[in-house]
Amino acid sequence: HAVVPVETTTHCQPLPIALQTIDGVELYQSTWLAGVDGFTLGILGREGRQAAGQVPTGHQPPAYRPVSGAKVEGIELELGGELMPGWNLASSLTTFTAKDAQGKPINTSKPRTLFKLYPTYRLQGEWQGLTVGGGIDWQNRMYQDATAPGRKVVKVEQGSDAIVNLMARYDFNKRMSATLNVNNLFDNKYYSQIGFYNQGWYGAHPHVILSLRAQY
Repeated sequence: HAVVPVETTTHCQPLPIALQTIDGVELYQSTWLAGVDGFTLGILGREGRQAAGQVPTGHQPPAYRPVSGAKVEGIELELGGELMPGWNLASSLTTFTAKDAQGKPINTSKPRTLFKLYPTYRLQGEWQGLTVGGGIDWQNRMYQDATAPGRKVVKVEQGSDAIVNLMARYDFNKRMSATLNVNNLFDNKYYSQIGFYNQGWYGAHPHVILSLRAQY
């Protein structure tokens, strides 16, 4: 879904609950949008009554099958807009639970909660073409059973972690701008993925990206 610009001073708009069935998964969805002077809040709730779970075969790549009676519940929040002249904020929170019919967690190789917070500030006066900002990407623990040498099953996991990023953009004019991104500023060492082919993949080390954008 998308958070739309707010045209009125204040409003709260509940949208009707919709029921969808996608690949055997029933999704119950409801959305609310609220805003004050261009600052918006979007809420998305979802509930699924069937999900795919990994089959513990001991072979790779992993196999998946529908889990009868599984239940997925979650919520997504998005909050963004202009806090004050020059200051903007973009943030989101996603959290969910996924359990089988007996209440046991499934698909635990994915983090259950994700949080993003990114403020930016556009300078004034002679430096009004410069925008600086930064933010944080946070996720909670994820874990997975993997097969070690000797076909021994062990539990691998990545604890909660946070990645800090910085950015600066300069608008030379309405058609051309340059952006500098510094990712993983504090060299946080973490697994971006675990369990696939009994491996863990490290996330990217600190790196800098410089890009130039032109519109014609």
